[in-house]
Amino acid sequence: LMIAIGPDRFREMLDGFRIVDEHFRNAEAPANAPLLLGLLGVWYGDFLGAQSHAVLPYSHYLSKFTAYLQQ
Repeated sequence: LMIAIGPDRFREMLDGFRIVDEHFRNAEAPANAPLLLGLLGVWYGDFLGAQSHAVLPYSHYLSKFTAYLQQ
């Protein structure tokens, strides 16, 4: 990946991952986006019987991401 996007962009990506990790560790539950998304996944799967997930790319650069996940 670093070869494709370059070391500066790769470092920016890692910084973004770190920011999300810190948010997950430090945010209170009502404002903790990763926690809420995880709990919603459990709720929909276990209590409502949902058997699928929607992956909606928000960028042209992610247009092939859903095909990758379906493998």
